Amino acid sequence: MKKYRIISFLGLIVLLLAFWNCSETPKSTEPNFSTENPIFSLYPVVSPNGLLIYPDNAVKDVNGNLIGVFDGNGNVLDEYGTVIEIGIDKENLFLLTPIGFVVTPQGVVTDMNGEILGMINEFGLIVLLDGSVVDGNGQIPPPPVSSSSEEGIPPPVSSSSIEVIPPTSSSSVIEVVPSSSSKVVVPSSSSKVVVPSSSSVVVKPSSSSAPPANTCPNLSGISGNKKDGWGSRYWDCCKPHCSWQGNTSTPCKTCDENHNEIGLDGKSGCEGGDSYVCLSQAPYQVCDNMSFGFAAVPAADAASCGKCYLITFTGEGEYGTNDNHRAVKGKQMVVITSNIGGDVDPGQFDIMIPGGGVGQFNGCSRQWGVDNSQMGEQYGGLLTSCENELGYNATKTQYKSCLEKKCRSLFSKPELSQGLQGCLWHVNWLEAANNPKFTYQEVNCPQELTNKYRSLR
Repeated sequence: MKKYRIISFLGLIVLLLAFWNCSETPKSTEPNFSTENPIFSLYPVVSPNGLLIYPDNAVKDVNGNLIGVFDGNGNVLDEYGTVIEIGIDKENLFLLTPIGFVVTPQGVVTDMNGEILGMINEFGLIVLLDGSVVDGNGQIPPPPVSSSSEEGIPPPVSSSSIEVIPPTSSSSVIEVVPSSSSKVVVPSSSSKVVVPSSSSVVVKPSSSSAPPANTCPNLSGISGNKKDGWGSRYWDCCKPHCSWQGNTSTPCKTCDENHNEIGLDGKSGCEGGDSYVCLSQAPYQVCDNMSFGFAAVPAADAASCGKCYLITFTGEGEYGTNDNHRAVKGKQMVVITSNIGGDVDPGQFDIMIPGGGVGQFNGCSRQWGVDNSQMGEQYGGLLTSCENELGYNATKTQYKSCLEKKCRSLFSKPELSQGLQGCLWHVNWLEAANNPKFTYQEVNCPQELTNKYRSLR
């Protein structure tokens, strides 16, 4: 039985970037094939800086190290929420399969030298020039049960289902013996890809059972009976209460006016100092029905710094219910306590949302260098401004459209991109819901959220 080669992802990336820069193949004038094509749920695309962006939005380097996440709005964020690459349009990036098939934005399949091998079909499979059909691993997929069945489509591949292993020899390639039911397409000798480097890693599909893409995290330590509550919102840019070491043994990080973490001894920017809240503490989605974020609690709960609560939205609003509230019914959010508010009532969580209103204090004009008029109403921020403009009987779409426009205007500066993502989270995940009701329970803090909270200084 023949043996075939799978080259290292490092070699693939090097060749692919060289292909992008040097290929003389004319660009197609045809429109890009739809991102709804199943192939987008199978394999990563390669960013202009050579990072692999997986279908579950995890971002890894060519060595398989987790770098951060793709936020869905053109930015790669590292583990601390810092933007490390911007302006990414996944629809215009090359897609890369483990065996080295390159898929152009027009759906053309090539090898690493730009030799055309075929096209992508509507099922996310590769139709080669000889008419045979294979998947991204070069294997013949099982036939569908019927013409309407989708069983012949390979299952989605998440970033965690790619295993990085050391090579078995000094060669940059490993030998793979395909099963009798599979077929590997090897380019002709004139276009065969061979990488003779001594790359230290190769990538192969993992044999372990990885969780499916977009899996919500498992939470532990959910305790106590569910209590009724509701969420207001704010973002005042002030140094949080929990950032003073005298207030807690588990201090929250704080940042300077340039959004870099600094020590805990500084005076609040709302009092003329140089310490502000960090933009990395903006809320964000972790899966379809769960988000993480920060919140202020009543002043009477000042000892709760660093505690986490699981809130489950009921689909109702504290001051009336509309379609925006109904759209978030059943969604959940874990918030970590980082601040207190003298105007926050028992059962109320003042969720930190950029553009959510400055409340009693305002350090944002100074830190962001923006005019007060851009930040919306003092209490309620941009969404409240939309309600004042549209009235209280507008449609869900109208509220969301208005809020998105104001988010993009307020956070138009590149250095405020994390604020923009948090503001757009209110538009897209929280459906521009105003003061939503929820039930809440204390829960063990997810490590990911603790890492965003805790000070490293």
